[in-house]
Amino acid sequence: RRRHTRYGTVTGVQTCALPIFRLATSTLVAHRVRLALTGLTVALGIAFIAGTSIFTSSLRATFDSPVNQPRPDVTVSAATGTGAAVATLPDSLLTQIQTLPGVAAARGVVAGDGVFVLGSDGSVIGPSGPPARGRSWVDDAAISPVTLASGSAPANATQVALLDSTARQAGIGVGNAVRIETPLGGVRTFEVVGIVTRGLSGGLGGTLAVFDLPTAQRLLTGPGTLTSILVTADPGTSQDRIAAEISPLLANGAKATTAQQGADEIAARIQ
Repeated sequence: RRRHTRYGTVTGVQTCALPIFRLATSTLVAHRVRLALTGLTVALGIAFIAGTSIFTSSLRATFDSPVNQPRPDVTVSAATGTGAAVATLPDSLLTQIQTLPGVAAARGVVAGDGVFVLGSDGSVIGPSGPPARGRSWVDDAAISPVTLASGSAPANATQVALLDSTARQAGIGVGNAVRIETPLGGVRTFEVVGIVTRGLSGGLGGTLAVFDLPTAQRLLTGPGTLTSILVTADPGTSQDRIAAEISPLLANGAKATTAQQGADEIAARIQ
């Protein structure tokens, strides 16, 4: 009688699980290079998909940042200047807007280019391409993308706050002295009292120095002038109504833009 070594039976049918396992194992070992390459291909595919997802999310956040940055209900801005001239608004316009019905607050702002932060050797901090900007401090994070990260806001003619990336490039921090060249003030030394961040995609590669409003006026545009006015409406008052009330007060190409219009314009430029 023939003897059989039984490794297992299923309904009377003999199975040879152990030899099959051994055969599969020996096949894998014999083709271990192919197995390793297959595993590597799968791993690279997963890594590629994950990397694409991360890149897409980062790119979307970069494009969304300008659209979603803090902004007032209405921004009044001067017309674009010609040549090197900076177009401005008179201080008197700010007073007029502050008295309009439905206006909760209106804040004057000065901003401009040509504000160069200088290193200890006198060289200009930052790359030559992106703008070297200066602006006045706005103490309201709900309407200004520039927020205080450490220290305090500039409060007099001897103080300045620097963008975090600008301070890193210059190798200075709160409490240090820094020399800054401005269009109307020449080269002056300031005390760094604060470090700020800018919500518009970080530093955008440029530098930024922040002064109090009177100092910014003297250094950038001249006393009694503004480059924009940030307007906050009373609760229940629409942006369109405030913009309509402001428009008759404007001259020389100045315009009033609602927050929604500003976001739509930026989104259209990105697309």
